[in-house]
Order: sequence, then structure tokens, then C-alpha cells
Amino acid sequence: MDARRFHHTLTAVALTGGAALLLAAPAQASINIPDGATVQRDSVSVITFRVLDGCEGEATDAIEVTIPDSIRNVQPEAVPGWTLELEKQDEGTDDERVTTVRWSGGPLPAGQFADFGMRAHFPDMEGAIDLPTLQRCGLTEIRWDGETGNSENPAPRVGVGPKLGAREEVDLAQNVEALRVDVANLNDELSGVDPATVRDRVADIEDRIPELVERMNRLADRITALEEAAGTGAEPVGQGTGEES
Repeated sequence: MDARRFHHTLTAVALTGGAALLLAAPAQASINIPDGATVQRDSVSVITFRVLDGCEGEATDAIEVTIPDSIRNVQPEAVPGWTLELEKQDEGTDDERVTTVRWSGGPLPAGQFADFGMRAHFPDMEGAIDLPTLQRCGLTEIRWDGETGNSENPAPRVGVGPKLGAREEVDLAQNVEALRVDVANLNDELSGVDPATVRDRVADIEDRIPELVERMNRLADRITALEEAAGTGAEPVGQGTGEES
């Protein structure tokens, strides 16, 4: 089934293993969710975090994604050459959920890109979800956690849109209504109309019927796919609520 962009500054000094971890100033780096990914509401979908560059010429050796409470049943991609770590909340209980996904290893040289995938159950609500991400390049860090459009370091963002089935149902209903209007108009025109004209109108309507049937079949297939995805065990959740299986 069917998600789902990172830019720069220097913030503070953190300590790791007793050593000062330097946080970089405006850097030549970028991480994002390609192509402005949008997933369907209440769906199990895959999104991709794309690392486009390093930190001011330094190679990337870790990325760490903070998972909002509304995203559940997280399954990160196993990327060759990278070690995968998960941090969880309420582990071992019905409320267990992944709070942080961390890939470390590589390293990914500056000037090269790599993709890190994540499969998850997205909430039953429409809108945009930011996934703050930390990029590490040795002792340098870049935090991609700002607001899109108002920050040099925007967090990766995935859009959550309407279910595909609902959109297709609207489209199908419009086609059925158009066909009904054509039939009604034909009935109005039958009196005193040349039989050849009537035959042409009927043929035109008949030509449209296979397309309508094909659209109905596609809709049925997509609804089936959504139902199968929902059968993974993920519970519909809203922002900040719900449980993870």
C-alpha cells in the first residue's frame, strides 16, 4: 500500500559519552520525504526519508526520526550497511508504540543520497504530520524540526488525505448521474426524431457503459486493497490517541 524535506542551523551543545557534540550552523544539507508524499487516512502505508547531502561536506553516519503519537505500528526498513534501533514507550503493554527510529552506520558521503523507508499505520484524520529528524555527521548535528515555510530547517512532512475509495465513489456517482441525464434527455427527444439520430444517441450511451463498468471494477479492487491493509491488525487512531497492536 500505499507517504509522505529537510534545511539548516546551529543550536546548542550536547554531551555524548562525555564528549561535547557540536551542533552546526547553516549547513549544506537536506533531508525530506520525497515528492510531498500523501498517504490515505486510516491506512497502512510506506513513506521514505531521503538524505540528500551531508553536513557541510561531512558524511552522514546517523539519522534519528521522532515518531508522533498519532502514527502507530511502525516498521522501519532494514537498510544494508546501517544499524537499526528503536526506542519504545509502554513496551510490553497494549499501549506500546515506537517513539524513535534511528539508523546509524554508513557513512553516506556528502554529495550522495540514500533512502530510508518506514511502514506505519497513519491516523484516521486528514492534515499534515511533521516528523522531526536529527542528522548526525560525526560530531556535527543538524536538527530538521522547524515549521514548513517558516524555518530554514523544516521537519519532514507527510500529508494525510481522504481514502481513495471515497474519492472514487464521488467520481463514479458523477458518471452515473451524467448517464442518467443522458437517458432522460433521450426520452424527451424520442418524439418526432429521426430513427437514425436515436440510434446514434443510444450507441453513444452504450459506448460509455464499458468505461463505467471498468471504473466500478477498479473501485471494488481498491476498496478490497484498503480492507486488506486494515486487516494487518492496526487500530484506527486519531492524533494523540489510540493503541498500537
